[in-house]
Amino acid sequence: GELGGGRKADVIKRMKRTLRNNIDEEGRLALKRIFSSSKASASSMSSSSSCSSSSAASSSPVARSQQNRPIKLEIGAGDGEWAVEQALADSKDAYWMALELRFDRVYKAFMHTLLNRARNIAIIGGDARAILRRNLPTNSVR
Repeated sequence: GELGGGRKADVIKRMKRTLRNNIDEEGRLALKRIFSSSKASASSMSSSSSCSSSSAASSSPVARSQQNRPIKLEIGAGDGEWAVEQALADSKDAYWMALELRFDRVYKAFMHTLLNRARNIAIIGGDARAILRRNLPTNSVR
């Protein structure tokens, strides 16, 4: 159903805070922040804590091993079903980014992510050429 006015405002506020916390000083996606440990990611989504909690968590051996995971990329993710399945299969070994141009599909992909509780995937909407050029450092994708 529809979100009530106060609940909707709270969701929008959390989404804006999450976006601010995951964009670096140059306006690029801060992949290390986005793909921090699951516990730190969950706290940045649900509370007003800053990303400094992520950096504190990254000193643990588990968090350090998570930082070394490869990031796999799906361009033209459609409704996200395949990308989410792959992310779930790789949940301990890799992170995923799924790019989709059409925002109705971005929404569906995001919903698949939430419903399947996939924590190692980022759904990104927009033109892949512009997103990749602006947000990913040269030679960062293999």
